[in-house]
Amino acid sequence: MNLRLDLLRAYDELVKKSYDKTPAMERLSEQYYQLYAEMGGTSPKSKLINDFLIIACASLKDLDIVVSNDEKTMLNELAVKAYVSVNKLNNIQLPHFISYEEFKHALRR
Repeated sequence: MNLRLDLLRAYDELVKKSYDKTPAMERLSEQYYQLYAEMGGTSPKSKLINDFLIIACASLKDLDIVVSNDEKTMLNELAVKAYVSVNKLNNIQLPHFISYEEFKHALRR
């Protein structure tokens, strides 16, 4: 129960720091989608663009990690390959992706 409350408090502190969407984030997310589609990705842009914007924001704001269990869209193999390639091309550090379980485990240490 205490861990849950601690996680909720940590989440509240993290989300208080929000970022407005910028043209640079939009451009980067578009680059992700373009490469994703070129590599054979079939999910529609409307289904992926918000996830791609999150990764673009985290990348441009130099955040260390992105916590997600979303392996169908945000963390599918082609999407991750697109993030890696586009960020490398733009000389931008990619955040490390961890699952919610890994995040909880790290907080317990």
